[in-house]
Amino acid sequence: MELQCKMDITEWLNNEYIQQNFRKASSVVVSAVYNELYVYIWFICIYNIFLLVIVVINLYLLIRLWRGGGYIPSWLGGSGSTNCDNS
Repeated sequence: MELQCKMDITEWLNNEYIQQNFRKASSVVVSAVYNELYVYIWFICIYNIFLLVIVVINLYLLIRLWRGGGYIPSWLGGSGSTNCDNS
């Protein structure tokens, strides 16, 4: 019984007409989902680029501070001077 059912399902899936109908139906669903998610995919990509830029800037500032406390502009939260004394 189980073997007969399995054979019926494989015969049904191997039918060319059913495969064409399944492709048409799945392409409609896939395109609808893609059109709905398109904006969110772009938002995620732009957000990741923004985070990468922030990480690179932070890494650059950290290396500069680590190597000798170089000048950090006041608009970045530094004192604007080249010495490390806060007095």
